[in-house]
Amino acid sequence: MKKIIAIPFLLIGIFLSIFSTVAAADPSVVINEIAWMGTLISTDDEWLELKNNTGQSIDLTGWHLTAADGAPDIELVGVIPAQGYFLLERTDDDSVAAITANQLYTGALSNSGEFLSLYDGEGNVVDGVFVSGGWPAGDNSAKATMERINSLLPADSNNWQTGFTVGGTPAADNSRLGMPPSDEQPTDEQPVDDIDENINDSQPANWSAGVSDIVINEFMPDPLVGQSEWIELYNNSDFSIDLSGWNIEDGKGKVLSLMGVIQPGQIIAFDLSASKLNNDGDLLIIKSNQGVLIDRVSYGNWADENIADNAPRAKTGETIARNLNGYDTDIDKNDFSLTIQATRGLSNIIILPLKEQTEAVEAEVIRPLGHQSATGRIIINELLPNPADDETAEFIELKNIDNKEVDITGWILQDNSRRQYVIDCDYYEDCLLAPLELLAIYRFQSGLALNNIGGDSVKLFFADGRLADEVIYKDKADDDKSYSRDDDGNWQWTILATPGEENILLSVDESEALEDNDAAVGPIIEKEIFLPIKINEILPNPVGSDTVGEFIELYNPNKEDIDLAGWQIDDDEGGSRPHQIKDGKIKAGKYLLLPRTETKLSLNNDFDAVRIFSPDGLLQDEIDYEDAKEGRSYSLSGGDWFWSERPTPQADNLIISAPAISGTRSGQSAKGLIDIELESIRELAVGDQVCTRGVVAVEPGVLGSQIFYLAGSGIQVYSYKKDFPQLAVGDYVEVIGEISEAGGERRIKTVSAADIKVLERQECPEPHQLEISEIGESCEGFLIKLSGTVLEKNGSNIYIDDGTGETKIYINKNTGIDISQIDEGDLLSVIGIVSETKTGYRILPRQQSDLQLVGEVKGAAEEIASHTNWSQLEKYFLALMIFLGVINVWLMWHNWQLKKSGWRIIEEEK
Repeated sequence: MKKIIAIPFLLIGIFLSIFSTVAAADPSVVINEIAWMGTLISTDDEWLELKNNTGQSIDLTGWHLTAADGAPDIELVGVIPAQGYFLLERTDDDSVAAITANQLYTGALSNSGEFLSLYDGEGNVVDGVFVSGGWPAGDNSAKATMERINSLLPADSNNWQTGFTVGGTPAADNSRLGMPPSDEQPTDEQPVDDIDENINDSQPANWSAGVSDIVINEFMPDPLVGQSEWIELYNNSDFSIDLSGWNIEDGKGKVLSLMGVIQPGQIIAFDLSASKLNNDGDLLIIKSNQGVLIDRVSYGNWADENIADNAPRAKTGETIARNLNGYDTDIDKNDFSLTIQATRGLSNIIILPLKEQTEAVEAEVIRPLGHQSATGRIIINELLPNPADDETAEFIELKNIDNKEVDITGWILQDNSRRQYVIDCDYYEDCLLAPLELLAIYRFQSGLALNNIGGDSVKLFFADGRLADEVIYKDKADDDKSYSRDDDGNWQWTILATPGEENILLSVDESEALEDNDAAVGPIIEKEIFLPIKINEILPNPVGSDTVGEFIELYNPNKEDIDLAGWQIDDDEGGSRPHQIKDGKIKAGKYLLLPRTETKLSLNNDFDAVRIFSPDGLLQDEIDYEDAKEGRSYSLSGGDWFWSERPTPQADNLIISAPAISGTRSGQSAKGLIDIELESIRELAVGDQVCTRGVVAVEPGVLGSQIFYLAGSGIQVYSYKKDFPQLAVGDYVEVIGEISEAGGERRIKTVSAADIKVLERQECPEPHQLEISEIGESCEGFLIKLSGTVLEKNGSNIYIDDGTGETKIYINKNTGIDISQIDEGDLLSVIGIVSETKTGYRILPRQQSDLQLVGEVKGAAEEIASHTNWSQLEKYFLALMIFLGVINVWLMWHNWQLKKSGWRIIEEEK
């Protein structure tokens, strides 16, 4: 009898064994790598990786990855490519640096193991990891992940290994079994921290260079007398490459045999022994030692299959250089520009020849609208052409000598090169100059560069083009000497520049006399002004691969170098992980180029933002954009933002396009102005011009420098210039603007403060009382109130659950809200704005009083988590009970059959 009774237990064991290895039946998508231990940065930075073993992409929408204890419980959304990976990061996209998650999830993995099941859309178990008492692989101390050895075999304990790469191999092939990624390990004499991360291994024995691994980066086809032609190469690959046996050929044959080793990212220049390159046009080809064509560039009038896409022809002394080091789209016209700044062996700097600059600027002089004065006595009062060590500290100073206020919006400054700057008010409080008021306009604002040798002229025009004033200097401009007007209208050089203040005419002799006699003249106070680091240019949608060509450029308008180490650059909130600048010294008046290959920031083409934060977390500058066309950079010029046809990394921006934001006042489009109530505004289409009214729920600058929100039905109001009237919570305002959409969130886009009119003062708006399950498109932009239990607190994010669902509370640093007293398990009441990002909805509190602790319910989070997916355990339990029931019925029937046939069951003697 004991043997018969043992049968069901044997069958139960078989059942559990089959269940635990169900993945072997259909290994289409498997759990491939698990960072159950987190990372060296944070133990909360857990992640999981799925792998597609098939040759077709698979839509995972409706699939589930679930732990038996209910945390995590992930409903998958998205497509996993053929033979590709699907990366799941916990809570936010910070768990894996530099790689964007395919999906985010919540819920921590236990360090003692988990029962993880992967279900397809029909509820079938596709794969599983069933571990208790400790994970079979992974190192919590070293933060080495648990890797699947063979993705085609079942996920038993023998098919897992501890990865050889700290941080794992997310979205990439796992380490080879028993084989670390490098045969060479750091020795005691060379600590890990001292290894130069920029030094890469030499090319593997079985590796050979391919197209664009080495590219022609810059070349001089027509040098000045006494100088030689040269060609510069750039290594795009991840390996050092021995160039022995490589050749450069022109359209007629070999011109140069190469030698030496070029490191990854290195730039090397080679002289040509004689005049090899045709000035009017030619073809340049790089061939490897195996005869493989690596790069090809045609320029000038070289007649190939498509002469229209050739790089330009250079005049004597000019070079032809790639707009971005190493960046190759195979369209030479787009990749190369002429430059008068040769940078042999260095990063390229594109400074267009003067004629091309002038033609580009004159092709489109953009004059902003405003209430500019048609008359007014404004004069040029002071010039600083040659500031020491900082060319961008050049300035032109204007003065109002009229007896009335003069609006100089739209007035024009022009130097001898005929380059023009149309004055607007983005850098100034306003363009209204009071009587005797002075205004200094710096080179970084105007783009006007005054000559140091040979003299120059500056002209001031009214907005209608009439000449208002002109000054000419013919002398050499010495360092730090300004050309200043005295009270009688005479001009002379002075050693004391006084931008924005009355001129002090002081010669060298007078200065020395002052040093000997401190009482000779009243004290001279020299102001030290720190101008903020500016975002200067963005390329979100380059021609070709976005991963290679995207860049962000910063500009330092100050008179001294600034070290940006510790600063952070980021895209829109909820996007990529912020990049912390490590080696970021930016010289006075110069640029810092941050390519995507360095920052890992992925800029969206439809809408995104770029923000820069100082080490203390304060926002220093931000700009957002919409509808990035291929090959156009978003560029700052004269205080305004434009889409430019020609990116100019590490050089002055060149605007060859219309402004990014139209000067037409809101509501004056051909479509006409639609007067509509706020609750109906979402019924209109993007691009409609509207006039609506609402109560201010949060003033500008709290949740973003360019936005505020209206309460009630809720909407975001946006101004790219941050041009708002004085607003307070409770103001009832009228808003005129254009409906647009950013990151999925509707908003009204205004042009100036004149588009927002305060009608009356009302009481502070009351929030809508909602449950989390009600949050969605219908309440986007609403001021709401909800309560829930704190499940998790991570950085600026708090995750709460009210029993109907889970949501994220995001704490904007500008609000000054302190969340240090809030702990997991607390019952929290929250008031805030419903906002949509690329990763879903979130709640934005405005001030400290918007977060209130209602009570403490320790253990509630665990209780919620334990019940989140109890239905899955119920399925297993029910299946097991049915199975046992069938076995018991069979035993009873079998026993009855034995007795019926006259058999007796004889128990074994003990």
